[in-house]
Amino acid sequence: MSKPNRVVHAAAIEMLAEWEVPAIPGPGVLVDEGQIEQLSVKPDVGGLAAWIAVTAITEATGHEARKKKVRGVLTVCRQRFGQPKIDEIKQELIRHMQQYGSRRKITDEELLARIERLFDAI
Repeated sequence: MSKPNRVVHAAAIEMLAEWEVPAIPGPGVLVDEGQIEQLSVKPDVGGLAAWIAVTAITEATGHEARKKKVRGVLTVCRQRFGQPKIDEIKQELIRHMQQYGSRRKITDEELLARIERLFDAI
């Protein structure tokens, strides 16, 4: 029996021309799908904020799908734990992002605006 022909599509890759600072590993980078679901069941505020920081706050190409996933997790958290937990996550996210202020290429005002837009959408 012959194998069916597979159609393979290449995905666009965005490359940075120059990297200006050393990479800093963060807990949000190493989160798999199972852990994401667990965060909405028993939220680790610090881990959730770190995951949101690397997943939804950037304005990289293709970020809308990631932001949708983040909004879904935050919606479940709000339904299960109420608005005070969402406010706690938001404050931790702001604190987490501000600790890297000297390395960001956006102003504090733009950062806060992005965070507000994300949380307003849930």
